[in-house]
Amino acid sequence: MTARGIPRQQPGPGRAVPAGGAALFEQLAREWEARGATVPGRPDPLWERLITYAHFQRETDATLRSLRLDGAEPPPDPAPAGPRWTRA
Repeated sequence: MTARGIPRQQPGPGRAVPAGGAALFEQLAREWEARGATVPGRPDPLWERLITYAHFQRETDATLRSLRLDGAEPPPDPAPAGPRWTRA
């Protein structure tokens, strides 16, 4: 079974982990989270918000309002037909 999320790179033979690499990533991750950016290996807050039912309902309501499908005013009655021309 594969692990969910983004796989971490493992150092191979002859490859050492840079000193302070994990601390650097943690600092970057904190900065990215503070500005609302996606952080690898962590849930995306924007995506989590977009997939909620409340967000779906807001978007649906806004679309219905813009299309006027939720109680649109009836179309105006046609103007009474009059003569197309008059004598001068």
